[in-house]
Amino acid sequence: MLMALLLAAAGQSILVGIVQYYGFASLRWLQPITASIIPALAWMAFLEASLRARLQIRDWVHFSVPAIVALCVFVLPAIIDVVLCSLFVGYGAAILVMLHRQGGDFAHMPLTAGHIPALVWRFIAFALIASAISDMLIIVAKIDGNDQIVGLILSIYIDFVLYLLAALGAALTIWGWRRA
Repeated sequence: MLMALLLAAAGQSILVGIVQYYGFASLRWLQPITASIIPALAWMAFLEASLRARLQIRDWVHFSVPAIVALCVFVLPAIIDVVLCSLFVGYGAAILVMLHRQGGDFAHMPLTAGHIPALVWRFIAFALIASAISDMLIIVAKIDGNDQIVGLILSIYIDFVLYLLAALGAALTIWGWRRA
């Protein structure tokens, strides 16, 4: 699930770049749907890493979120931004709360794993919340009539995501070397 999360985040960054910078506006409707997969994947990966060795059937309900967002895209487009921001903040906060409750103990990690898994999940939780903040900045810019800075906000966000993915990959690599 963690690898799926990393691939989804990279794919979303590519989709945003294609729509924003290469003029494929016909794909704009797809962005919120694919974006909504990321927080659900983050939660599922977190569950798999920390609480359960195998995901349960009830866990898969989180993947209904993209269907709900797709419905919003076509039926209630005015609420998409609120729904997406709520998803990213909600799932990010849920991960942080569970990390706090667990005290950094991961049921399915060896004792030698140390603090790296908790650090990685804090990074992921804060990245979800940062994504919601960037979306809110874009909403505010559009409301204020500052459409020209939307590209700048997206550039900063995409750079942030790419650096975060690189840092996450480095942390996982270092953690893997320590475990070996």
